[in-house]
Amino acid sequence: MKPMKRKRWIAAVLALSFLAAFAGSAGAEARPLEEKKNGKTVRVTWVDEADQPAAGPEGYACVRYTYSGKSVTESYTDTEGKPCMAGGGYYGRTETRDGKNRITEIRYLDAEGGLTLNAWGYARVTFTYTGFGAIRRLSYYGTGKKRVNVPSLGYAAIEYDYRGQTMTGRTYVNAGGRAVDTAL
Repeated sequence: MKPMKRKRWIAAVLALSFLAAFAGSAGAEARPLEEKKNGKTVRVTWVDEADQPAAGPEGYACVRYTYSGKSVTESYTDTEGKPCMAGGGYYGRTETRDGKNRITEIRYLDAEGGLTLNAWGYARVTFTYTGFGAIRRLSYYGTGKKRVNVPSLGYAAIEYDYRGQTMTGRTYVNAGGRAVDTAL
């Protein structure tokens, strides 16, 4: 290699190394700090290198967990402590479990903690189970008490059929309880 080309090549390599090092330090990722109380996580705050709140991978800076019986509610806030919308179009969600630790309901919440439609078109989803622990029915609801057809899915519920403990089929039904055809 000629001396002039070698100097240019070395300069280019050094410049790229400098840029890579600068980009790596400037784009440092936020890391989670977990706060526990009585053995349960009550808050997870995403922080930067200076331990200041920063947006995490989902866009919010802090998740607060509230426990009530078999339900856990998580709410999201930004770096200033204001309600923050998650990617699914909600500000929090409540997950309820049964005595066997199976999810029985998920409720999607607005900034004030009320029920809201998420980005997929439903506000609540419920699960019922067989005696041997398999899902019997999965139903989607709006903000009221009636099932709704989820626009992104084309149905309001899935009903599973079993012979013994073997699933033999599933039926997709609309809000009225009638079977519907789906792409699945």
